[in-house]
Amino acid sequence: MENQKAQAILLQGLYDAVWKEEWFAGGFLWKHHAEDSRHRDFTKRFTTQGKEGEKVVTENYLQIRN
Repeated sequence: MENQKAQAILLQGLYDAVWKEEWFAGGFLWKHHAEDSRHRDFTKRFTTQGKEGEKVVTENYLQIRN
């Protein structure tokens, strides 16, 4: 299994397990850069940016609005 797929599965598992728990107030995405101009090559970093995991994070945060 490629690392991007594993990252996406792990993130979805996290959201499925704790997202609706009363005690869960949020989390911190390590190495999520605000400026992609300074950090161009994300492929080997832990960030979700530009990877399958970014879609998982986005989809789960969009559910908050609905």
